[in-house]
Amino acid sequence: MNLRIAILMIVIFGHSTAHAKATCQQLYASILRVPPKRTPSNIKAQLKKLYPHLSMQQIESKIKSSSNFYLFYRSFVALFYDEFNRSFRLPTAFKKLEKTQGWMAGDLHPENLGIVLDKNGIAMPNISDIDDAGRGPLFLDFLRFYTGSLVINPAGKTDHSIDKIVAKYISGISNDKEPFPKVIDELIEKSKNKGRSPKKKYYDEEKKMLARSGETVEISAQLKTRLHKTCKTLFPNKTFSFEDALYIKRTTGGSAYLERYAVLLRFNEPWQSDKRRVVVEFKQSILPSIDPLNTEHRSSEIRIREAWDILQGKDKSDYLQTVSFDKKDFIVRPRFDGDVNFSYEDLNPEDMDDYLQASAYIVGQKHRAGLKLSQSDIKTYAQSLQSIAPEDWVSLGALMKSHLFEIYRILKN
Repeated sequence: MNLRIAILMIVIFGHSTAHAKATCQQLYASILRVPPKRTPSNIKAQLKKLYPHLSMQQIESKIKSSSNFYLFYRSFVALFYDEFNRSFRLPTAFKKLEKTQGWMAGDLHPENLGIVLDKNGIAMPNISDIDDAGRGPLFLDFLRFYTGSLVINPAGKTDHSIDKIVAKYISGISNDKEPFPKVIDELIEKSKNKGRSPKKKYYDEEKKMLARSGETVEISAQLKTRLHKTCKTLFPNKTFSFEDALYIKRTTGGSAYLERYAVLLRFNEPWQSDKRRVVVEFKQSILPSIDPLNTEHRSSEIRIREAWDILQGKDKSDYLQTVSFDKKDFIVRPRFDGDVNFSYEDLNPEDMDDYLQASAYIVGQKHRAGLKLSQSDIKTYAQSLQSIAPEDWVSLGALMKSHLFEIYRILKN
């Protein structure tokens, strides 16, 4: 039996003939650096090393709250890179891609792309989460995106037309002009309609204050004063009043237990709706999840600012900032209602391929912007991508999915 067919049968379709299992195990063993000997205890110790800012109790809480594999995949991003780096030998077909280093989003999965408003309020299809951005091998960024599409796996889809997804990624890298499909146009229209009013999750329009919920905690007057002072340093050329502030308590997802604050400011900006109010979020910035690759050794401020320059260029929002607050690094960003993230639960299954192909094109464009290579180097990278058979991407993505799912299964049993 062909190795690729065996992988697809077992990992994706779930077929389990004895010969297919043996064949899949043969390939799995051929690219593993060491045989996997995993226990809940040593996996948790690995996670503690990857997330030194979390206590063991908090790590166990994140595992418990990951009620399905997709949530686990999103919650422990660094595990993806750590496992690839230390557990796998790079398959021969992909070795030529390893040398192409550039800007990585880090936490690429299908729900981390969407529509982002620039400083002029223009809706731009973009990567919406750059907390884990940095420099590294670009094909791993794309592999995480594709593996994420297999993890979502809506309506029994298997490969999500991987040949077309890779082709769109190459089109983005090559800077080809591509029209967006209907599903992206609808997101853009939704973003335009919502505009730059405060995101409703954060803002109580009736009371003209930040919204209170089970995730919010009241803070002291002294802490509000320090936040107000910090905002003055962030926006020295703007006139505003400081109206409200809350602590945001998150115990699930990739950024669980990081410090977060929501601040309501009222600016004297002519374009702003809702009487010129803006919600800005302070979110603690830590080591990026690509850190296990040992390619990123710059400060959080430089890393994040480069990411914004690549994503939005000269038109990036005035409210995107980085700052040190209470001796910790923070990302500061606006929470506009028109910043719209894709949600696979809201998408018709028949539109998934169109969305993934358009997203791959966007990723390719952003990778091109962050390459800082000559046209000849970019052409060589695109040609290397084209030389890899679509089924090789499917095989590698399926193996990563299977490998990480086994870790999830051990932790949950």
